[in-house]
Amino acid sequence: MTSRRFQQTIHPDLVAASSLKSDPQRRSNWIAPGETVTIRGFEISCGMFYMGSMLYTSDGRRVTNEPSIINPAKPARSTDTQVPPYWYGGSASYQSMNAGERWRYLEWLASGRTGPIASNFITIFLGGLERRALVDAVHDAAARAEIPAIKAEVLRLLRFNDAYMFAYQAKQFLLALRLASGELYSDEHRPPAAVESWDVPIELLIGLGGFALRGEPLPPKWALAWVLSDPNIRLGTAARRCTKEFNELFLKRYATMHGDGIRLRDNKTRIRFHYSPVNRSIWSDVTLEAPNLPDVRRQRKATSALSMVSNAVAQELDPYSRWVAMHHERTSLRAAALLPAEIASRRKAVKEFRQWAARTLNGAPTIELPVKEFVDLWSRSSTGNMTRREAEQLSEFLERFQYGIEPDIRFGGVDSSRINTLNLFRLPEPSRAGSDTDYSRALTLLRLGLVVALARGAASAAQTRLLESSIARTPGLSANQRARLSARLAWSLSQPVDSKGLKQRCAELGCNEDRQRYARFLVVLAGIDRRIGPDELKTLEKAYKLLGLKREEIARDVHAVATAMNEPVTIIPADDDAPDYALPAERLEPPTDRVRLSTDRVAAIVAETQLVGKVLGDVFTEDEVETATVVTVEPESPAAALDLDEAHTALARRLAARERWGRADVDALCADLGLLAAGAIEALNAAAFDLADEPFLEGDDPLEVNTEFVVEFMHA
Repeated sequence: MTSRRFQQTIHPDLVAASSLKSDPQRRSNWIAPGETVTIRGFEISCGMFYMGSMLYTSDGRRVTNEPSIINPAKPARSTDTQVPPYWYGGSASYQSMNAGERWRYLEWLASGRTGPIASNFITIFLGGLERRALVDAVHDAAARAEIPAIKAEVLRLLRFNDAYMFAYQAKQFLLALRLASGELYSDEHRPPAAVESWDVPIELLIGLGGFALRGEPLPPKWALAWVLSDPNIRLGTAARRCTKEFNELFLKRYATMHGDGIRLRDNKTRIRFHYSPVNRSIWSDVTLEAPNLPDVRRQRKATSALSMVSNAVAQELDPYSRWVAMHHERTSLRAAALLPAEIASRRKAVKEFRQWAARTLNGAPTIELPVKEFVDLWSRSSTGNMTRREAEQLSEFLERFQYGIEPDIRFGGVDSSRINTLNLFRLPEPSRAGSDTDYSRALTLLRLGLVVALARGAASAAQTRLLESSIARTPGLSANQRARLSARLAWSLSQPVDSKGLKQRCAELGCNEDRQRYARFLVVLAGIDRRIGPDELKTLEKAYKLLGLKREEIARDVHAVATAMNEPVTIIPADDDAPDYALPAERLEPPTDRVRLSTDRVAAIVAETQLVGKVLGDVFTEDEVETATVVTVEPESPAAALDLDEAHTALARRLAARERWGRADVDALCADLGLLAAGAIEALNAAAFDLADEPFLEGDDPLEVNTEFVVEFMHA
């Protein structure tokens, strides 16, 4: 990188100063690095100081107050060499020392200036270096050539002397040396450490100006250093209270909002640096200006962009900051949960929680755990229960790391003080998606279904499968919402019936058609085991009431579902004082050779075929004007759809009861219905081809029933 020289402005009397004019009588001179002289018996071989009785300017005028020049004529004795380690300030000079102090100072110079030394001694020595680098070097090539050696010497002295005042002055002087020599850029290109001060540090300004001059985007670390150092960019309490978290999050948000970084302009204002020397003979300040490097502090567009990032980060950290202020701790899981996920995930408490959750689930989709485990994990309450707000915060925290609990207080959950267990489960997706409306409707249907399924105290296997199928087949739900509903189902099956809040949920369903569709699904659920007893009837009456439907509609829906299933559903009378229900239309006793569908067969047909698909489609599809539902299926519709008469339709339904028939059995069925076997088989196959381009029966003896077509035929 091509260096750019800084212009220096100093007092006029010093601009003309030479490398020191020799006085034959007093021998005033600069002792160069490596030059050896002997003063008062001390052989000093490292140089880098002025020696003589007086300094002169180039026009012959004397410099009467140079504090660093060593006058060999001044006495120096080894007596009384105890030197107090205090700061003399502007009055410190070799001339003003007593004999014992001069002895100690000369001894330090002769030792190679190693080890710590009193502040007044090292200040005097630093004053000589300032004159050589900032005054002589303006017009003396030999002095300019010594600047790197002077810089190295100051850095070496900092290793032995770390007193605050010296360290501060030395670092400012090093910066002045850097500017005086034109070293504006560093190879590492890293920002300086950010400090709070009344102005942006000059070393940071130089780096920022370099980015503007080169047209390069400002990297995140440089942007952060600018934000932390510029007093015109307000940070807020969170940035100061949670510095580590602020810095980490700022780098991430800056990269997100500005990509590679904002670009600074090459504005006209140039950087100026005012250095205050410790050497009192250098009057006032030394002002250095970079003629080619812009001062970016006045670029409002850039500072506004940085302020926006800073404010956004501070707002994200505000809950965590308030927690730290209130509870005086930063390491608990509750504290980490208030941090953004990308920072929280690196906290020890969060890592331990995720390990515990993975170990607890052990690959299972959900697991039931005592509420106490979550209370111990999360709550600060002494009552043994979580508050509502704590439960909400726990759910939000779990969701950020792809876990959840059910029932969730945010989605119609139950107060943890009223239950003993919660179900922990894994969320399959990292982000929350899906329609909240669809999820709310699905949850309402699930809760109504559980009221019906648990009417006798426990849900049957067929009812559980149907509820699981409804979750899997409900449109509009995300994978996370399906997982949440499945966990709620698993938890609810082991709990008492919970209908709290259902009336309000049902009131939000909307039109009456939606409520009727829900009711028909509940009837399917109640009758899936081919038995509707007093408990189911009472529960259906309760569900219909919640849905705002008349209880007389129960019998109608039971009859419609039974007809669609083409299987008798036994309705066991309730108590004498229970209301009367109209039973399905009377049916003739089936022939003795008819094969009855088993409970599992009925469950499979209802849960896995068009019946459930149509019911669920009606419940959750709002845009369809007309949808075919199971309750509208009439006994004669298959014949009309397939162009079959009643006898052939009855034969088809009987044959659908099993997958394989002997030819003799088929002949007997046909004879019972008044049909010729060969013609009936041909008619069934012809109708099947017309409907689905597949045969109804295949083979000769035995005859194989096309099971894939049968389901479609049964519900055509």
